[in-house]
Amino acid sequence: MARGTSKFDQMFQSLTGGDDLATPPVESAAERGNPFDGDVETQIQNAMALFHGGRYAHCLSEVRKVEATAADDPRVAALLGACNALVSGRLRPGIERCSELIEKTFYIPDLYCALGVLLVKSRHRDQAYQVFRRGLQIDPHHRALHSHIRDMGLRRRPVLRFLDRTHPANQALGLLRARLIPA
Repeated sequence: MARGTSKFDQMFQSLTGGDDLATPPVESAAERGNPFDGDVETQIQNAMALFHGGRYAHCLSEVRKVEATAADDPRVAALLGACNALVSGRLRPGIERCSELIEKTFYIPDLYCALGVLLVKSRHRDQAYQVFRRGLQIDPHHRALHSHIRDMGLRRRPVLRFLDRTHPANQALGLLRARLIPA
């Protein structure tokens, strides 16, 4: 059977016994060396996958390819701001850009994901957790948001709840508890 021919065409050829109506084999996008099929939405989804995978520099190059055709898409702007911030190490502009985008388009969970990653990298874990939770309120089944919350880990309660977790007694007893009772 010819490569690139659909199952319907193959079945039709076997029934008619001829190749006269066969379509020529179609070269896939991967065979042409282009991982995207030209669809902007697919390109954005692939860039999001790179971002969620932690490949920020590669994601940045892919987002720059899509930027001209999808400049009005808030996901592209958020990825561009977040990846620029993560690659350059200057997180504040990325956090501000993602926050602005969330104020305008609060209904896109990928924006919360980008902002949350920036907040985790800037050591604002409590704010990042809140952002991830707000994103899950919009889409409770968003895999990347669940993954980032899971990667942050859960904190145990302080041993002495009436003292602050940064109190030296809580820190010493917490270390002792961690050695005796592994999580």
